[in-house]
Amino acid sequence: MVTASKREDDAYSKWKAAPDDPDIQAQLYQLMLQHAKRVVISMLRAPDEVLAADAASRGWLAMASGKFAGDSAFSTWFHRLATNECLGAIRSRNNQHLVSTEDLNSEAFEGLTVSGSTQVAAAQVAELLEALEPADRQLLRESLVDGKSVAELSAVYGVPANTMKARIWRLKKAAREAVCGGPCN
Repeated sequence: MVTASKREDDAYSKWKAAPDDPDIQAQLYQLMLQHAKRVVISMLRAPDEVLAADAASRGWLAMASGKFAGDSAFSTWFHRLATNECLGAIRSRNNQHLVSTEDLNSEAFEGLTVSGSTQVAAAQVAELLEALEPADRQLLRESLVDGKSVAELSAVYGVPANTMKARIWRLKKAAREAVCGGPCN
């Protein structure tokens, strides 16, 4: 029984011997596309024709430009390339709804990390802000987003600096707990 890997390796060898033969090119590309589809389905648990075609095309371009050095079997090299394409797609999909707390302000949500990350879902931030009383929401925005100091805020709100500091601390704590789903460690 001839495996898919063996067919890919044989087709690559034929392509190396006759790189201008359109039939050999088509055969090799179809084998690469089938391999990419298998990788995509196994990693994403769903078919994604566009991602598979992207992986096969990138593999073809890398191969044609001489990036396959022959240190391993062609099928192994292409499998790694297709796997990396899938991992890139997974990372991209996972990060598209995230907002970096660093984008808000250097001190915004200070100490707010979720599993060591400074990224939280944008929906979580919006939900947190909507759950706050309007006065607290305004104070949090002025402190974290606008970057106003405790002294400035205490003067604007007419309260002692320590009172303002405590209010901001409590709001930050509530924000961390809202994102963590309870007390954060």
